[in-house]
Amino acid sequence: MDGLLEEEWTLGSSFWYGSNIARADGAGILMTNPYIRPKASRIVESGRILVLDLEIQGSPLRVINVYGPTNVPESLPMPEAQVSPPRLDASPGGGGDFNCALRDEDRSKPRRDRSSKELQAIIDDFSLTDVGGSTPPTPTWVSSSGASYSRIYMFLLSPGLRMRSLTSEAAHFSDHRMVTVTLDWEGLVNIGSGSWRMNTSVLEDQTIRLSFSRRYLEWRTLKELYDSPIEC
Repeated sequence: MDGLLEEEWTLGSSFWYGSNIARADGAGILMTNPYIRPKASRIVESGRILVLDLEIQGSPLRVINVYGPTNVPESLPMPEAQVSPPRLDASPGGGGDFNCALRDEDRSKPRRDRSSKELQAIIDDFSLTDVGGSTPPTPTWVSSSGASYSRIYMFLLSPGLRMRSLTSEAAHFSDHRMVTVTLDWEGLVNIGSGSWRMNTSVLEDQTIRLSFSRRYLEWRTLKELYDSPIEC
C-alpha cells in the first residue's frame, strides 16, 4: 500500500510508515518545496512514529510524525524514547494525531489517561511548546451532531522554532479537521559546532543522576538515528 501511495504522489518526496496490519495506523509526510531537502528518515515504530531529518536554508530540522493508537490499552505506555530526543545540531518539531488530550478542556468528555501524562512529560523534558493549546481550544475532531469534540492533533515545537500562524478548517473527505501550521524560518539561530563542557558539579544532585540514568537507558535504543555516538 505504501508503495502505491508513493507512486501516486508526484509533486516531491514522500515518506510513509504504514504497518499494513491494522486499518487505524500509518501516515505519511508529503513534500512539495524543492528548497527543503530530506537528509534521512527512520520508522521508529511501524504505523506509529516516523522521524525525518531535513535541511532548510542550510539549517537542520528534525520532524517527528506521530499517529497514536485509538484505543486506550494499546496507547499504554507511550515510551519517551520512541518520540526521540532532539539532535544537538537540529531544531526538533513534532506533530500528528496523538489520540490523547493534554487538558480536560481539550475533550467534550474529559479523559486524561496515562498516555496524556506521558506526552506532557515529554513536552516538559524537551521544553516543547504546544502551539495549538489556546484557550478556548480549537477542536480537531467534531462529531456530525456537534455534541462531541476533541483536540488530539498537536504540533509541538522546540524553542528554536517560531510559529507564524495556525489554522483549522473542515476537510470534505474526513471527520477530522485539517490543521495547518506555518513556521517563521527567517532569522532562525543556527547552532554552531563549538565545544561544550559539562559542569560536573551537577552530578552531586541525586535527582539529576537518576534522571540521566533513566534517559541514557532509553536513548541507547536510538543510536542508529545519529551520525555519531556523541550526539546520543
